[in-house]
Amino acid sequence: MTIRKAYHQTKSELDAIYPSGEAQAIVDLLFLELLHISKSDLIIKPDQILAPNEMSLLIEKTNELREFKPIQQVIGKAHFLGYDFLVDSSVLIPRPETEELVLLVEVSISNVFAASILDIGSGSGCIPISLHKRNPNTKIQSIDVSEHALRIAKQNNKIIGSSVDFILQDFLDELKWENLGIFDVIVSNPPYIPLAEKQSLDKNVTMYEPELALFVPDNCPLLFYEKIAAFSLQHLKKNGTVIMETHENYANEVAQLFESNGFISEVIKDGFDKKRFVWANRCH
Repeated sequence: MTIRKAYHQTKSELDAIYPSGEAQAIVDLLFLELLHISKSDLIIKPDQILAPNEMSLLIEKTNELREFKPIQQVIGKAHFLGYDFLVDSSVLIPRPETEELVLLVEVSISNVFAASILDIGSGSGCIPISLHKRNPNTKIQSIDVSEHALRIAKQNNKIIGSSVDFILQDFLDELKWENLGIFDVIVSNPPYIPLAEKQSLDKNVTMYEPELALFVPDNCPLLFYEKIAAFSLQHLKKNGTVIMETHENYANEVAQLFESNGFISEVIKDGFDKKRFVWANRCH
């Protein structure tokens, strides 16, 4: 089969599942990463014949996509702030709004030399690794409760060439907090989706991304933020900053939570005009 025919056939199959623009973006990425065929190749050499092994691989991966598996997991990596991060079902797929979270942290450390940073919830390591690569003077620790997630994060740490200190630790266990230091900045994209909202999420999220990193009990949507606030009173330097990604419906409540603990807080919208981040400064 020619690459042009294979491309249009694959897109036709995915058009039945995804919006047309999204289907095309997925097929473009699939062909580029899987077969090393760019959009220009489709124009310059559309009649090039795919080898049998290439066709077999394309069919296999297209079937995975038809089962709603995210394209990032199909190709095994996700692009984030200029770096390619290994991903699998044990970690959240890095998202554009989380890139904005990293940029907010960079603003907070712009006048701090060799800032000490704690990242709560490592996942793929995209937050701390990107921060360290872009700000090599920083000293960053990152914790996660999942051994599988840390395995991926440590692989990314090595491949991308950063020096983040990844630690296996359950942040909700306050008895373990004494193992951690004092920081200029605490950053986190914690679980924040109430379990009741699971049924409203896309299948490619609920079927393939880790529930541990997504959901919190319905009766305690601010669980992690309450712990982060308490931890910050002990482990954040005076005038230090906490920057968190939040559920848009709870951003104001998170800000109020930190204000009740003596912080000055601000809700910041993301590029999609949703209340997505809370920036809290410790002033005592």
